[in-house]
Amino acid sequence: MSKDPASILSKLMSALRKAGRVEEVSALLAEWASEVTGSRSAAVYLAPLHAPGEVFRLSAFTGKGEGEDRLPDPVGPGHRFPGFETVPVPAGDRTAGLLLVETAGASPGLLDCVVEACGAALRRLALTRAMHDSEDRFRALLDQSSDGIWCYEMEKPVPTDLPADEQIRQIDRYGYLAECSAALAGMYGYDDIGPMLGQRRSDSFRSPQRVEHLRSFIANGYRIEDAETIEENRDGERRVFLNSLTGSVVDGNLVRMWGTQRDITDLRSAREESDLREKHLMDYSRRTIELARSLRNREATLSGLAGAVCCAAVEATDFDRASVWLLTPSDSDETVLEPGCWSCSRREGPSDWSPAPGRLLWTRSGSGPLRDRP
Repeated sequence: MSKDPASILSKLMSALRKAGRVEEVSALLAEWASEVTGSRSAAVYLAPLHAPGEVFRLSAFTGKGEGEDRLPDPVGPGHRFPGFETVPVPAGDRTAGLLLVETAGASPGLLDCVVEACGAALRRLALTRAMHDSEDRFRALLDQSSDGIWCYEMEKPVPTDLPADEQIRQIDRYGYLAECSAALAGMYGYDDIGPMLGQRRSDSFRSPQRVEHLRSFIANGYRIEDAETIEENRDGERRVFLNSLTGSVVDGNLVRMWGTQRDITDLRSAREESDLREKHLMDYSRRTIELARSLRNREATLSGLAGAVCCAAVEATDFDRASVWLLTPSDSDETVLEPGCWSCSRREGPSDWSPAPGRLLWTRSGSGPLRDRP
């Protein structure tokens, strides 16, 4: 092999660019270190990517004679290797490994270049591994989260010194959904995230609230917490979401928006139902007070009182119609009563008092059924 430094480094760099695994880089380092130093053997110890400098394990060995069997594995950072020269392998601000060479006519300057090139390759692989691990953790978070999580990237950065209306226009034009959780897709009626990725914000958020939502986002320093929005899913169903979002501003430009949202439709419906029942209760209380006042009024008629009770019952419940039957006592031993009816309908309103045909028998218990008397 040629000992020309330029040729050696060119071939080494070409080989390192093709190396996709740590083991391949360590094998190249051992091989080329042995070659440029004329060493009978060379070994490479590498630290785990997640624990740099704490422990080193034998990763590669090359040599013309025996020697691998006398190399301990693993070793600590201060271990000494008799018969070998130890060269640290830097990878950025950490020690990625140790190179052991049995020198014989070494070329120190060239060896340093080989070590630095291999260290840079190890750092590249470590960063790639860390990036993939981070992506895997992020994807696991998205898949397992019950909240809707999303990220809108801007195809073109939006200057934050523009008027709010122009910023909103550019966010709608350049913002696209780059990431989202499965839960978010489900909130809009999709089975998976595929159909949503790439959508513009105005595609998924079609509510008229969208503009005011973004206006508040900008006015609040590109941040919103717990803001309610009313939207529609792909089937046109009304949904209520609780939103929080944060903008990433770099060098005076909005480059992305991260957000979370929770579907509170059922909670909102329960709250509205509770509010409605509270209103009915207040109305019923008001009617009861009016009824009590009417009872104290000597001029009040039974039909008028029946009408007040009937209207109060309709307003205080979810029934569409209520009727009150008033029975006028007679001289019969069975207390046979003359029936009359006053009704109130939610749609048609109150009706006039009308006597009912036939006769009704009122049982003496006061809680039995009313029935027609032949």
